[in-house]
Amino acid sequence: MIKGPDITDEIKVLVSKLHESHPKWTNKKIRLEVQKIKHREDETLAEKYPKWPSTFSIDRIMADVKKRKRLRQLTRDLRDNPWTIQSLAKYPIPRDALPSVLEAWFLVQSLKPDIKQIPSVTIRQSQWVARLYTVIKDTRTLLTYSMGMADLEKQAEDAGLDYYGSQWDTLEIFSQMAGRQFTDKEKREITGLSGHYVTRVGLEEAKLHMKEMRK
Repeated sequence: MIKGPDITDEIKVLVSKLHESHPKWTNKKIRLEVQKIKHREDETLAEKYPKWPSTFSIDRIMADVKKRKRLRQLTRDLRDNPWTIQSLAKYPIPRDALPSVLEAWFLVQSLKPDIKQIPSVTIRQSQWVARLYTVIKDTRTLLTYSMGMADLEKQAEDAGLDYYGSQWDTLEIFSQMAGRQFTDKEKREITGLSGHYVTRVGLEEAKLHMKEMRK
């Protein structure tokens, strides 16, 4: 049997993302979805490695993801609690970032009279606001990207990764700072990646959530 490409961190996070979005999907269904996504991004994969990733690889990843997800549910990460000004005592942010975090918090809170079930900004999301505020000035856009990055961070933790990063993510943030839109061809050339499903879906979900908030 021809050995396929190595299982990358992106594949692990993608599996975690799919399981989070579709908890009732079987390992087989998730494997087929990963294949479809990766083959769509890189047609040569379908030709060279039509059965990649293997059932064994996905089963192994899923066992770890489910274990870590159960652990997260049993011992809730305090960073996923609503952010308040008092939370700064335990989870400080740079002093200069506080106005941007407050703006993002108020944007969500101001919608609560109309959207009763809307969740408050979490500590984890506020931390990302504090990291990105100097390069993304628009509050709504800043919150959208911070939500997406916070979600990716959680998926990476469920996948057992201490750190997850991609040149594709970095280019997404740079494009916001520079006010420049890149074509798919430029993104592939700059990042050296054929695509980045995880980031794309994470940001699409965040944008959809923000769209729902505006209604």
